[in-house]
Amino acid sequence: MPSFALTLEDVINRIKGKCAVSKASSLILEGAVELENVSVDGSFWIRKCGKDIKLKNSKMITFVDSTSTDEEYLKIRGYKPKKIEFYII
Repeated sequence: MPSFALTLEDVINRIKGKCAVSKASSLILEGAVELENVSVDGSFWIRKCGKDIKLKNSKMITFVDSTSTDEEYLKIRGYKPKKIEFYII
């Protein structure tokens, strides 16, 4: 069940300033998190608000193709996580 944002308006209201997520990164936002001027490089699960922070780590979530034996939602998506590592903030 989504808890960060249900609409585009929610996203716009909670992410401010210059925020960037590198293309190899994964970011999970939980609850009423607000971000301002945040840079993400790595894999993070953010549960608290952040302002003017730079998040960098070497932990990444990597993906592989789904197979015929995977659950239906993974087969529809076409990929699944292979290695899940991230920092919780």
